Amino acid sequence: MHRHVVLALSFAVVACAGMSKSSDSSASGSSTSSTSASGTSASTGSMSGMSGQAIEVKLDSTHEVPQPNVGSSSPTGTASFTPSGTSISYKLTASGLSSPVTVAHIHSGPPGKAGPVIVPLTISAGSDPSTASGEGSFDASAIKATPDGNKMSWSDVIAGLQSGSLYVNIHTQNNKPGEIRGQVGMQ
Repeated sequence: MHRHVVLALSFAVVACAGMSKSSDSSASGSSTSSTSASGTSASTGSMSGMSGQAIEVKLDSTHEVPQPNVGSSSPTGTASFTPSGTSISYKLTASGLSSPVTVAHIHSGPPGKAGPVIVPLTISAGSDPSTASGEGSFDASAIKATPDGNKMSWSDVIAGLQSGSLYVNIHTQNNKPGEIRGQVGMQ
């Protein structure tokens, strides 16, 4: 089950991040995955056969850059991505937020670095403003151009999901750069 979640999330990140101009697929069609100490996982190899397999990402404030001011809060969240053909469905949840949610995105950037928005995600505050949730789907048309004017291709986004070069974060009123973050497809 964990491997399926990891593979699906890796697909979503790759589909969203693809800032590099090449895909990291093997000709053999083999696929491997591993899990890091932070609870994220990586997938390498072919993306074929991943349709319908969910990729899970855990989000928290310790991985956000710059480090957010969360006071006594302990914000956490999850992001789940499910690839299906030429689109990816997603679900987001967050709790323990220091202030109401404002936006959520998939960004391009390695661990410890902030990067540009690649795909905006739908999210809204719950009845308790320290919670938030959202769901939706996106395809290649949702990919945003980076500040340098480049735009990732769908295959670049998928490759980025596999390589760990994409992350999901949730922004709040008190932490506009982001309050919680989770790297997708960590190796």
